[in-house]
Amino acid sequence: QDHPFGGGAENQARGLARALAAKGAAISVLTARRLPAVAGPASAPAREVVDGIPIQRVRSLRIPKLGKYLELVSFARALKRLAPGADIIHAHQGLAPAALAVKVGRQLGVPVVVKIGNSGERFDLNVLRASYAIGRRLARLVAQADALIALNSRIGEQLREAGVPAERSHRIPNGVDA
Repeated sequence: QDHPFGGGAENQARGLARALAAKGAAISVLTARRLPAVAGPASAPAREVVDGIPIQRVRSLRIPKLGKYLELVSFARALKRLAPGADIIHAHQGLAPAALAVKVGRQLGVPVVVKIGNSGERFDLNVLRASYAIGRRLARLVAQADALIALNSRIGEQLREAGVPAERSHRIPNGVDA
């Protein structure tokens, strides 16, 4: 049975995690745990194991404007606890958590790979710049990842326009389970 939470990026991350775990890699997943602004059931447990892979969800309150910043603080704390000793941090989508992954990765000496999920108007770095008061700084952090995955040539072009050197941008389309 498929996990009830997730879209395209989440399903790609799940498929990659499954494949790496099948090859013997130790995988941990860190994601958001969306909570309602008022009392009520949480959308998913804070911790669980799916497909043999431990998943930790950081708390995220649905409070206009403030909630997303509180989520960033929670995410950074959780990543600092989870990442020591990791060989790599892989962020799916170049959004705010990816920026924090780059920052934490630098602090811990762990390389960070960011998979950019969207091009055109919804290009991840543009969305990031528009979504936060500190969006430009967050976008610069994402662009400084050790490696960035471009799913298509348009994402590669937009990464170059954002100042990412060609040697750190790699075109790798999403995989398909054949």
